[in-house]
Amino acid sequence: MIETTLDSLLIDMPKLFRDDGEMSAIAKHPVDEAVELGPFGFAGNQV
Repeated sequence: MIETTLDSLLIDMPKLFRDDGEMSAIAKHPVDEAVELGPFGFAGNQV
């Protein structure tokens, strides 16, 4: 069995990146509470 330690989870939603309306989700922030993991990823996170 492989064990993995998760030191930090970074999540966020896409935000306006440029004046032309392009969105980006590159700037993510650490969470310090439980986050639900569903079939499409972590709650509160979008790519």
